[in-house]
Amino acid sequence: ALGFLPPARGEGSLRPILPLLLAYGLYGAGYIGYMTFITTAVGSWTLLFTLLGLGALLTGPVWGPWVERVGGGRGLYHVLLVLLLGSLPPLALHLPAASALLFGLAFLGVITALTQAFRAELPPSAWPRAMGLSTAAFALGQAVGPALAGLGAEALGRGEGALWTASALLLLALLPARPKAQRP
Repeated sequence: ALGFLPPARGEGSLRPILPLLLAYGLYGAGYIGYMTFITTAVGSWTLLFTLLGLGALLTGPVWGPWVERVGGGRGLYHVLLVLLLGSLPPLALHLPAASALLFGLAFLGVITALTQAFRAELPPSAWPRAMGLSTAAFALGQAVGPALAGLGAEALGRGEGALWTASALLLLALLPARPKAQRP
């Protein structure tokens, strides 16, 4: 058993999903950093949030079949990659509509992929513990994300620094979410 995880009912080690929990916490920090500072960086909140919402509406039809096809682990990596691309300041500052649409399309897809990965990696009795710990990881990320993004904004003296910080956090989330090499 892992000593730092709280005792819980259910069977199965949570060790296989520890990298995914780290990725999800970093996603929470990067996601909220972008969402907190995007309007500061580009200034037009009505169009941005309309396109974020439109992208979110398309999440299920786009990511559901894809995650089903490639699996939760690979799907999580792909969703995080699209999220990272949508968060990049050059896109957000010069094509904010494209940034908002990509980000909106991907940010809820992370949950779809993560849930599918848990189902693939863990026995059903461990799913509630995995979801509980993922909620805690996400909450921790959301708690520290705005502060980290704010430090980035202060370092550059403008909202763009916050977006670079959010993108860096999303890039870091890709590392533990990197798909495992398939055996021949």
